[in-house]
Amino acid sequence: MSRLGRLSRRGWTALAAVAAMASLVAVPPALAHALPAGLGAVLKGAAQLVFSPADLLLVCGLCALAVQNGAEPGSRLRLVLPTAWLMGGAVGLGLPAKLATSWSSTVAFTLVGLLVALAVPLGQRLTTALAGVGGLVCGLAHGSSLALHSGAPPALAGGAIAVALITTTLTLALRPPHPDWMRVGLRVVGSWIAASGLLSLGWLLKGPS
Repeated sequence: MSRLGRLSRRGWTALAAVAAMASLVAVPPALAHALPAGLGAVLKGAAQLVFSPADLLLVCGLCALAVQNGAEPGSRLRLVLPTAWLMGGAVGLGLPAKLATSWSSTVAFTLVGLLVALAVPLGQRLTTALAGVGGLVCGLAHGSSLALHSGAPPALAGGAIAVALITTTLTLALRPPHPDWMRVGLRVVGSWIAASGLLSLGWLLKGPS
């Protein structure tokens, strides 16, 4: 297959996965009552990730970091990140109160963004370890926020499905080898993520006015 054909196939793969994710989280309110209770909770769990900027930026940053370090880290990420998310969430469901993770999640995606922006060569093991830790921490936070609500386990599963869908979309669409423009583009995305993190840290330091 020609290079143009490979790029076209990547593009169609990404579009198909994004469309599937959109259909998962953007269910019209009029159909909400037509959904089984379990499925409705799954959709809410998926939407919770998509509309949580810090967690979403961390997931996207980890995807960029993985593909920067080769094809194998990207493949491992598709398994490790959703699994770690689900494991952390299962622990979080047993906690008596919601964890306050604003600082930890913001620092986490800021550091990941810096690693991507600087194109730091971490290797397979360290990249996979970071993905595992990130998934556990974010899953723990989501699980603790769902612990006192009905339908918590299906909602947690929905979040893990959303993580799996996003990581699959990005790691397949951006899998190496990378042309020069894509290497530069990944570093630019990393710098945006890091800049967003620094801005968020500034707001956290400022506190409520």
